[in-house]
Amino acid sequence: MGISHSFPAQADVSEAGPLRRYLDARGAPLQPGDSLADHVIYTLSSRGADDDALAEAWAASPGGAAEKDASEAAAEKSAKSASLSAVADCLAYHARDPRRDEAVATSFLHGATTLLRYRGTRSYGDGEYVGVRLGDKIIFGLVIGTLYFNEAQKHRDDGHANNVASLLWITVVLPGYGAAAYVPQIVDERATFVREVADGCYDVGTYVAYKCAEEFAIMLPFSGVFAGLIYFMVKFQCSFAVFWATYYANSCVGIALAYAVAAFSPTTEAANALLPTYVTTNIFFTGYLILWDDIPKPWRWYPWVNPMLYGWVGLMQDEFDDSDDPYADVSDIQRYYSLGRFPHVGVCLAVLVGFCGLFAALAWVGLKQHVKAHASA
Repeated sequence: MGISHSFPAQADVSEAGPLRRYLDARGAPLQPGDSLADHVIYTLSSRGADDDALAEAWAASPGGAAEKDASEAAAEKSAKSASLSAVADCLAYHARDPRRDEAVATSFLHGATTLLRYRGTRSYGDGEYVGVRLGDKIIFGLVIGTLYFNEAQKHRDDGHANNVASLLWITVVLPGYGAAAYVPQIVDERATFVREVADGCYDVGTYVAYKCAEEFAIMLPFSGVFAGLIYFMVKFQCSFAVFWATYYANSCVGIALAYAVAAFSPTTEAANALLPTYVTTNIFFTGYLILWDDIPKPWRWYPWVNPMLYGWVGLMQDEFDDSDDPYADVSDIQRYYSLGRFPHVGVCLAVLVGFCGLFAALAWVGLKQHVKAHASA
């Protein structure tokens, strides 16, 4: 069968491609001067075939199968090449393109420092940002300092010892509730974060490291303001360095906890409902509201996974250790609160650092899942 057209030639008949060989086998060879595309359409339509039938017939033919294998191999090679060049070219792939996970335009260290340089500097220069984080430290420091003025210097009979224990407990509890202030950041920045991660600007771990570093850095001097006000007004007997370090570590744990909760929460409202629930539950198991010996045995495991307990126990051990107060039996205080059951202040600080890392890792997991869910939506 020969069919001629007035269209200009678009195929070199001297080259026997797989589609031409397929047409030859079907008894419809391409003639010199014919357009291959027009010839295929005319030939198949004249025989009552539609586009789907053409595609199916071609795919089932030996030539079509060979062409498919060659196309897939070429596509895979092209994808690998594009993935390797993604860092240099900063490619922004389609949302469902699996190569997006491999396309990161910068290293972890460079990405984190760049975010700190630009966004961190802007945050530190924002009066509202700084005021929210410093204001509560000054207010609580002055209120607590005047309320417990010289309390730790008084004779440590049962009443005054309990007052000091309650104050140390308050300093550990406050960062937990104060963590709610850090929840909106993760939720409000989520759209920008997802877009920038999808575009390969940085990965999820870089973002979490930047957020933690930004808050941990500014918390260091601000926690020193709070610690200094309370320590010197109350006249604690413990080391100032230990008191400051413990409060700072608890504050960092609260920040990382807020990020973890916000990362898994769909909205700010949900996060602000979950966070205080967890914090309040931890308060029950610090060993102050209910003594260790009075905790029911099925609940004895919980204090060991409670970061607040390690902060409070560490401060209590340092405050009531090697006391030269002739009016107090320090061993009685330690025995009353079962302080001997727990590790010393150095280990407690190390455990707090571990909790901080754990919550930061959970924040990474939550944000990673959110990015994947957004990409598949």
